[in-house]
Amino acid sequence: MIPLWSYNLTTDTALELSSNILAPGDNSGAILLNGKIWFDCVTSTTATELCFSDGTITGSKLVFEFQPGISSSDIREISHVGQDLFIIVDGEIDGIDTGHCLWRFNAVTMEASLAYDPWTGSGNNSQSGTYGNLEVSSEIIFMIANNGLTGHEIHSWSPSSIGNGWLILD
Repeated sequence: MIPLWSYNLTTDTALELSSNILAPGDNSGAILLNGKIWFDCVTSTTATELCFSDGTITGSKLVFEFQPGISSSDIREISHVGQDLFIIVDGEIDGIDTGHCLWRFNAVTMEASLAYDPWTGSGNNSQSGTYGNLEVSSEIIFMIANNGLTGHEIHSWSPSSIGNGWLILD
């Protein structure tokens, strides 16, 4: 696996930022938010999880484990709305696997929460991100997922929603 490197176009120099962060962006690619590049990565103590880099050695690190320990969160997509990353990931809440669904990660507070699970219930996996891409705007997010009844279909969720019954628009 390839470690994390930076390349300065002005000075024509390369710098290894971390030998511990491997396969940066291999599954989901990378996005730029708040002067940092956010991407999936593998480390020596974790499987695929969320990392970021500000282009420095000290500013390149594992940020959050959606599946604590050596289990992989298998990040499939990363995008953002404002200060929130929206990630299709196989997460865990109180030791219970959520399967692949949409998570919100605040890039300022570094806190993650489940945003939308198309197929709720213990042991259910909507397989979000298996087909198509995460399509994101400030008003709505589209993804293809399985709800357990109709197979893989287009699902939508709004970053402006409060629960399942409210949508706030400015």
